Amino acid sequence: MSRPLQSGSLRFSVARAASLRFSVARAASHQVGSGRYRSRTCILDWQTYHISPGTKDLAYTIVLRYPQRTVANERTLVKRYYERLLAHGVHDYGWETCWRDYRLLAAEHVLYPLRWWMSGLPQDFWGMFVRPALTGFRDLGCADLLS
Repeated sequence: MSRPLQSGSLRFSVARAASLRFSVARAASHQVGSGRYRSRTCILDWQTYHISPGTKDLAYTIVLRYPQRTVANERTLVKRYYERLLAHGVHDYGWETCWRDYRLLAAEHVLYPLRWWMSGLPQDFWGMFVRPALTGFRDLGCADLLS
């Protein structure tokens, strides 16, 4: 499944593990359930949809939201993700590229608490993400990737 996908003038490659990201942030989002998905409920929040590497959501979840994150288990989790990509037909996307993508996107997450502060969210929310974001940046050697 390494053929490019097309959506209007938008073109991206599954081989680069790109994904259309739907952030499910509010339970008040629209519920969709018809056709073959009739037995499942899907919630879509169109607040933050965009095309990005799948490792972006992975980095967000592990670096900012996984309290048991350690340097040792992080690489194992990303490797497991990578192996599942291969098992589902993704080709031309090597492990080193996947790991580098993950680290680059983890570096971006340092900016999330700042973005949330600038948007007026309370410190009780964004403040709890400062330490995990900075720790992930340090542990993953992200500064080396940015030079």
